Amino acid sequence: MAEQIERASWGNGPAQPQALARFLSERDRSLAEALQLAEEAVVTRRDIYTMDTLAWAQFKAGRLAEARTASEQALRTSTRDARILYHAAEIRAAAGERDAALLLLSQLPAPDAVADVLVSRGIKALRARLSS
Repeated sequence: MAEQIERASWGNGPAQPQALARFLSERDRSLAEALQLAEEAVVTRRDIYTMDTLAWAQFKAGRLAEARTASEQALRTSTRDARILYHAAEIRAAAGERDAALLLLSQLPAPDAVADVLVSRGIKALRARLSS
């Protein structure tokens, strides 16, 4: 339903491809479309949230090297945003950079203090994987 609302809102104002790309990639839905939307978004926006969306869509599409590069751009301001830090940690872990992933995780609050349920679950799961 949220996806339908986002798509419908495009008729009433400017399209927000980064928002739909993030929604789709975080839910493992229409990953090819999510990547296309994220790539479209960075043409006009290169803020840290759009770069994180691109990194996550690339990661979900199996384009790890590109995801790593886009993730670096998302981290360029030393943000404390839990979603961006979590996504960066997942990407580093997938790239075999365990220490870098753990460092990023150490910058995050306790998972229960993170309002976004998907991010909170992801943090818990990644911490468990990296601690074993």
